[in-house]
Amino acid sequence: MRNVKTTLAVLAFVSVLGCRKANVDTSAAATQSTLPGAAEVMPAIEKKDYDGAVALLMKMRESVTSDEQNSEFVLLSRRARDKLTELGAADEKAREAAQALRMMQSGR
Repeated sequence: MRNVKTTLAVLAFVSVLGCRKANVDTSAAATQSTLPGAAEVMPAIEKKDYDGAVALLMKMRESVTSDEQNSEFVLLSRRARDKLTELGAADEKAREAAQALRMMQSGR
């Protein structure tokens, strides 16, 4: 009985350790991207060049050549969409850019 309780306690402890989230620096991932222009998208949004950021993403989408690049593009476009949506609450231009990005992502 004691061995069963000890085993269960160890398994519970190990499963808790395995469920921890890893610290991932997504901003570092964007700067190390294999997509040309990826490092310029988020700074363009920060500078309120929303149309420029969406144009960069559209240009990038056409230059994706591998599954790795596609994954990077999807993550970057989601980050950009989320940021534009957040800024869109107070800025009409950001809201319009977020809408354009959503349309691009849906293939319209």
